[in-house]
Amino acid sequence: MNQLYSQLKLGAIGFSLAVFSLSIASPLAAGALANGSNASNSGAATSQKASPFCTNLAGTISTLNAKVADMTGKLSTARATRTQDALADRAKWDQQIIANRAKWDQLRLTNFTKLEAKAQTPAQKSAVKSYESTILSAVSTRRAANDQARATYRAAVDSAVVSQRSAIDSQVSSFSMSVNSAETNAQTGCQATPSQGPVVHTAFQAALKSARLAYTANRKNDTTIGAQVKQLETVRNASFIANTAAFKTTAKAASATLKTAFGKSQV
Repeated sequence: MNQLYSQLKLGAIGFSLAVFSLSIASPLAAGALANGSNASNSGAATSQKASPFCTNLAGTISTLNAKVADMTGKLSTARATRTQDALADRAKWDQQIIANRAKWDQLRLTNFTKLEAKAQTPAQKSAVKSYESTILSAVSTRRAANDQARATYRAAVDSAVVSQRSAIDSQVSSFSMSVNSAETNAQTGCQATPSQGPVVHTAFQAALKSARLAYTANRKNDTTIGAQVKQLETVRNASFIANTAAFKTTAKAASATLKTAFGKSQV
């Protein structure tokens, strides 16, 4: 069986975050001008003048949240597409197996018919029936064993994918919470001291960077699924090989018994 998940790559399943490059105009110059114009009239102002950063904070947060929502949406879409592709690939492979088995069943039946035509004596006829029964049983056993190995492999791969997606969801949730915390802190800072936009801005950007780096580090450390799938493929393929070897051993013994009944030159 071809590896259904041989193309399964961590990056395709994962959730890649673009670097947040918020082009927020520095409020330092504007703040300095405001302070200069008010210097000669100190005491006249009864409230703090909001910095450009604080004035634009609502729009900044809206843009940032839209980016996060867009990326999580793309993650969900990518997952759905990959799941459908995997199911379609499995269905296609299963149909190929069915068609191949039907072909061999027909060839086997043709061979059995020829053997039955050659059988002349009661002993030979009995030997043919015994041979046919043994081969059919061996075929059924091998197919059942291969089906079980395939089903076990697929279930294990699905489990690995679910586990990785769960880990990614947890990482994305932590990232989103960190972003929300940064936004809340910025809002609180601007409400408390609207004139200190540069300070709030610096803390806001530092918090976003920290959230991004933490997420990126977690994603880089989550690289186990590729190795898991390869190991599962190795186990599955080993089962296929063992099942085929057992079938050949049984078929060889059955053939030898049949030849003894007919004579080596007749079958």
